[in-house]
Amino acid sequence: MNPLETDYLIVGAGAGGLAFADTLLSESPNATIAIVDERAEPGGHWVDAYDFVRTHQPAALYDVTSTPLGAGRIDTHGQYAGHSELASGAEIRAYFADVMDRVLLGSGRVSYFPSSRYDFERNVIISNGAAREVRARRIVDSSYVAGTIPLRHTPSYAISPGVHHGPVNALAHIEAERYVVIGAGKTGMDACVHLLGRGAAPDAITWIMPQDVWFYNRAHFQPHEHCLDDMIEGLAAQTEIAATAQTPGEVLLRLEEARVLMRLDPTIFPTAYRCATVTPAELEEARRITNIVRLGRVKRIEPDRIVLERGEIPTGADVFHVDCSAKAVAPRPVRPIFAGDRITLQFVRMCQPGFCSAFIAFVEAHFDDEAKKNQLCAVVPSPERAFDWLSMLLQSMINMRAWMQEPNIAAWLSASRLNSSRALMKPKDAFTAAQNAARARSRAASAAAVENLQRLIAMETSRPAQEVA
Repeated sequence: MNPLETDYLIVGAGAGGLAFADTLLSESPNATIAIVDERAEPGGHWVDAYDFVRTHQPAALYDVTSTPLGAGRIDTHGQYAGHSELASGAEIRAYFADVMDRVLLGSGRVSYFPSSRYDFERNVIISNGAAREVRARRIVDSSYVAGTIPLRHTPSYAISPGVHHGPVNALAHIEAERYVVIGAGKTGMDACVHLLGRGAAPDAITWIMPQDVWFYNRAHFQPHEHCLDDMIEGLAAQTEIAATAQTPGEVLLRLEEARVLMRLDPTIFPTAYRCATVTPAELEEARRITNIVRLGRVKRIEPDRIVLERGEIPTGADVFHVDCSAKAVAPRPVRPIFAGDRITLQFVRMCQPGFCSAFIAFVEAHFDDEAKKNQLCAVVPSPERAFDWLSMLLQSMINMRAWMQEPNIAAWLSASRLNSSRALMKPKDAFTAAQNAARARSRAASAAAVENLQRLIAMETSRPAQEVA
């Protein structure tokens, strides 16, 4: 078989890989691209997503640059009322299939290899057992920080024969008298809210929560003008808090007071943060469940009991155990994004994978010096612990400062639909007096915020793990 010759080989046809390909296609008019993915269709983890899943973030910020996802509507009822529309799993799968077919393959410069995998060591694509050599100028790895997904996740705990157990996907086909939801993150919350929404009584649901999690308030992450006051005030509060807080814990608690961050139980300081974005109404619905078990991680499930790290609880044959313990964001050691012929997609701004991949593609297309490209694309580490918020915010602020020194990047940011802060980059006279005052507060506190965040991160790193305030 003849070698595959292409300028770029992208490993992974999920949101990150397709956002990179879409931007590169428009910014590098002569580049050829090949995309390889183990799944039979594009969309990454959305191909295997549970039926009732919706994007955490607005649909308008989860697409590729060339093609809007959704109709730009504002939800008018339910838990999402007043917020930019989300997209369902079915909508996202159809969207990515359209982008692949109409935009990417339709360009004549993209080739696609589904149901195939790339062997990094041998530099070959393997399809149907046959290996094909790849000759590419760049290998783009969009799989490096990909987490596990519920359908493909193998639980870390033991499950005895006869126990009714399955991933969250199974809820679409299961009716039980009682449920045990295992997992503290957004998937666990999705499962609980879904069960309540279809009529399960709150006391029929037990929620096993190994650790509490901070959630980001979706009101501060909206692309539409009607939420501009919340966005600007949230940014000002965030910057001022980062500039003046005396301890790492104070940052998170004051962000909660400013309604930027939220938690399920106001009496428990969460120890985790994983970019989950929710509305206050979603959180209130989840609070209807009062049987929450905080005894650590599940060790094993037996027919009549669940054994956890710090105790056990009863279970039974009438219980369906819902596994929501997969991590959607995988904390991995930071790698340089640009390293010779390898581009490793990672965050360059807090928790915005589509934007990050598109931005990296823009930098690749417009800058030649590798050191300069890595300086512009300094990695924002994937979060896991609560205090990772501080390092994510710090690096995001440093990156934004560097980006605004480059006229072509500033112009791209002002025009890109994927840029969540695009609405903040308009001329001063486009804002109200109150909005301009809040923007001025952000600018005034910015330098002090960077300096203080560095101090707080050093403080948090050096102290015992059990100290949180």
